[in-house]
Amino acid sequence: MRAAVFTLACFSGGDALDAMAHGLTALLPTAVDHARAAAEALLVAPHPDRNGVCRTLLVSPHPVVRAVGVLVLGRQDVLGVDEIRGFLLDPNSSVAAAAAEVVDALPAEDAARLVPLLGKCLGHPAPAVVWAAARTMLPAGHQEPYFELRDGGPHAARLQLFGAEIFVLAGDVSDRAALAACLARTPPSAATLSALARFGHAGTWPYLLRQLANEDLADAAEAALATLFGERVAPSLRQDAGAWRKAIEAMRLDSSVRYRGGEPWTAERVAEECASGALDRSEVERRLDELAVRAGIRAPTNGAAWGEELDRALAGLVHAARERDHAAMRGTWWQPRWAV
Repeated sequence: MRAAVFTLACFSGGDALDAMAHGLTALLPTAVDHARAAAEALLVAPHPDRNGVCRTLLVSPHPVVRAVGVLVLGRQDVLGVDEIRGFLLDPNSSVAAAAAEVVDALPAEDAARLVPLLGKCLGHPAPAVVWAAARTMLPAGHQEPYFELRDGGPHAARLQLFGAEIFVLAGDVSDRAALAACLARTPPSAATLSALARFGHAGTWPYLLRQLANEDLADAAEAALATLFGERVAPSLRQDAGAWRKAIEAMRLDSSVRYRGGEPWTAERVAEECASGALDRSEVERRLDELAVRAGIRAPTNGAAWGEELDRALAGLVHAARERDHAAMRGTWWQPRWAV
């Protein structure tokens, strides 16, 4: 999807973009991921008429096409608060999810005006809208998604699907039992093991070690153990539960501390993971969410960027995280950008 849209947007004239828009109409109305991929490609494309064409997408009868327009224009802060409010109320979940994603690109005062509506989106029947709203609210200091989930609020049932990620972003070690309850509702997967590792509680190691015996999840369990405890065993023993157990027991970890790579969690550690080149895009995005919520640090680039632009952005991310950690040590703390 990204490659096709980017290629078409590199041709001069309007015919190529018209062809792109027509091609999007073949997608299912709920294809949120495809809308996001197309938007990311357009955001890095050099076509001079891109924004003009995206304005026409906003009135398309096809919801995925409308969602692409919302994402491209919204990420550039060229949609007004009233326009985004209208798209948040769109009956199609693809459009509403796209609108929830771009609220944080608005000026702070305008974004704050949409907080009540985002809160209502936490009860939306479509999971994509619920998650988009939660991901937008949490970095701005609005912790309603976390409180709803933790305390069993009216939207808790909708948020449980994303419970592991919400506890990673906003919870602490006291939420270990609540996180375990969320994970117990679904079979183990690479995503749940990743979330458990990023949650950072040292006491989860027995569960992670058991997954090493699961042929389908052994690689994910190995990666999760390295995320939580660091490179503690030889490469040839990374799927040896006994070797991991011996190494972890020797670390004498504190159950009241959140860990990353075997050391207490810091923003710099998370940023270095993002810049390491060892993670796939989905794992990087999860860590960028962490930095946004826990450290007030926003990724300075489109996720579809590459080459020097991406390298510069990741280097800047590490520098910003280091500065944030130093500020925290001095007793200074960050303020959410548009919390009210």
